[in-house]
Amino acid sequence: VELRQQAAALNALAGRAYDAPLEPPAVVEPRPLPAADDALLALAVDRNPELAALASEVDGRDDALDYARMQYLPDINPLAAFTGNSVQMVGAVFVLSTQLPQIWAGIDEAKAMLRRSQAMLAQRRRERGAAYVAALWGLRDAERQLALFRDRLLPAAEMAQRAARLE
Repeated sequence: VELRQQAAALNALAGRAYDAPLEPPAVVEPRPLPAADDALLALAVDRNPELAALASEVDGRDDALDYARMQYLPDINPLAAFTGNSVQMVGAVFVLSTQLPQIWAGIDEAKAMLRRSQAMLAQRRRERGAAYVAALWGLRDAERQLALFRDRLLPAAEMAQRAARLE
């Protein structure tokens, strides 16, 4: 049923006219899937580049939260001064932040962005998993239909054809 559509798509990929003759192979033997469904699902979800990018975003948001929390810590700036032979000085400057509401707001914002990124990752993981499960169900249904046609319908049709020829 889909032969003409697929032939046109293949011809387009090959840079040929859409209606160029493209004969299907005489016998197409399906390749069995080497792994179980749950292993395929795990591989497909774990190796998804979009999910990997979202996981990296979550890691970055976690680092941003750590950075926002570090704003509480004082800045320590060591200094040393040498002026000629007689005067030498070593010291440190401590800078304490007095803008605590701004630090709290930054931490709250970083937490919210982290939760947002985690929620997006979880949702996309569920969506990708559902899409792969649907594709696997379609694949298993196609395998079931192929087995039905090959093992039951084709032999029954051949038997009916032989019986019709004998009459």
